Amino acid sequence: MPFAQATTTFVSQNYGAGNLPRCFQITKVGMLLDVGFTVGMAALVLFFAHPLLGLFNADPVVVGLGITRLWYIVAPEFLQVFIDVFSGALRGYGYSLQPAMLTLIGICGVRITWLYTLFAAHPTYEVLMACYSVSWLVTGIFIALLYQFCLPSYQR
Repeated sequence: MPFAQATTTFVSQNYGAGNLPRCFQITKVGMLLDVGFTVGMAALVLFFAHPLLGLFNADPVVVGLGITRLWYIVAPEFLQVFIDVFSGALRGYGYSLQPAMLTLIGICGVRITWLYTLFAAHPTYEVLMACYSVSWLVTGIFIALLYQFCLPSYQR
């Protein structure tokens, strides 16, 4: 999230100054920094999963479920980066409602659909946890498409 906020700030400043190449560079650098940080933090959390979860509960069943959750939520967390940074860049260009609505519809819509279809047919913990990464992937694709769609209007 901090990288998305920084992207919003720097894109809006450079867009206001008419420096579009810098806006594109900021979005790319924000994306790279956020992916790098997210992957690094996810690796640490996954590497130390047992001792970290053991701080909260010593029951091996609970720790096992926690580790499963971490693999389904933390490992694909880098997908969330695309939603955050592209939305931040779009806000910097003056589009705030579109990425917000697309994120709301994408995240909630995919998860609700997932629960009523796939999870209803296969009600396991793993299927339930998979809805997070799928919703991030679908929403990230649509946010990236929105970003590409909105750019030409700024290249005049």
